[in-house]
Amino acid sequence: MEHVFKAVDYMHTNDMIHMDIKLENIIVVNNTVKMIDFTGAYFGSSSNKNYKVEYTHKYLAPGNSYFNTYIIESKNTKNMTFSFKNDIWTLGLMFWMLLTNSNQVDSSKTYNSEYYVKSIPNTVSNECRALVMSCLQL
Repeated sequence: MEHVFKAVDYMHTNDMIHMDIKLENIIVVNNTVKMIDFTGAYFGSSSNKNYKVEYTHKYLAPGNSYFNTYIIESKNTKNMTFSFKNDIWTLGLMFWMLLTNSNQVDSSKTYNSEYYVKSIPNTVSNECRALVMSCLQL
């Protein structure tokens, strides 16, 4: 996970939002962790004004009410709000999935970070729990 966090930090430092971080978009090649699928990535002020937003619904961070369908096309990105929050939320959710050995995201509990933290096994350190909680606090 450390390499994934560093990759996201690098992207955010360079004004890029991945928009679709999930386990399926993380691969390991020759012991190097790589993030893939930048189809829906947002590149800040350098983005084309005709922008197509793509994401996986179950990983959507709370507060992104403008995403009411799976794909949104906008002719003017100035009318949409892009935030690093979705990437951070999905990092927390992905970390939770690894810690609990679960890939079942309960969409009715998606916005309840307490649900996720309480379901982490007791054998997981308090530091890991705090990291998951901080990612899921938006």
